[in-house]
Amino acid sequence: MRPFASLVFALALALAPALVQDPSPSPRALQDAERVAGLAEPHARLQRLVGEWQVEFDTLVGEQRVTTRGRAVARPELGGRYLRVELSFSLLDQPVEAIWVFGFDRLHEVYTAEWRDDRSTWAVRCRGAANQAQPERLDLRGELHDASTPAGRPFRVELDLEPARVAVRISDTRRGEPVLMQSQAWTRR
Repeated sequence: MRPFASLVFALALALAPALVQDPSPSPRALQDAERVAGLAEPHARLQRLVGEWQVEFDTLVGEQRVTTRGRAVARPELGGRYLRVELSFSLLDQPVEAIWVFGFDRLHEVYTAEWRDDRSTWAVRCRGAANQAQPERLDLRGELHDASTPAGRPFRVELDLEPARVAVRISDTRRGEPVLMQSQAWTRR
């Protein structure tokens, strides 16, 4: 065997025990996995929003604010682990369909949100925590990727999750400063 090949072979033998993983997890690991896979109070908080909503959208388009009305239907997904909200509205006389998917990640102890719409082919994702003093208020942050900034720029989604009324505020970054791009006011139907 050549010297380099024998060195590689010796290293492979020495590292093999560290690289082999036990295919059966420990009882503690199974308990931890079961705990973080289950539902908790934050999931119940999101599921209180199940139902039909009338939504008023206030959107910054260019330099002007445009107000429109639409509809949202919120449904539980995957045993209540997620809340899927289907929205339909018009913006500048163009129909828009969108989906919010809200959840709570127990592994990392954060709320998650994802937005998709029929005006793009990518998702906008964010995550964050509930306000300690007001658990119905969520502050989520992420990176907004679009055609003008494919690498992404900071954005923020603030939610007030009252059972009869929901407020959503989406702030984008323009010239390095946060700008309120859209607010959504949901009222139960």
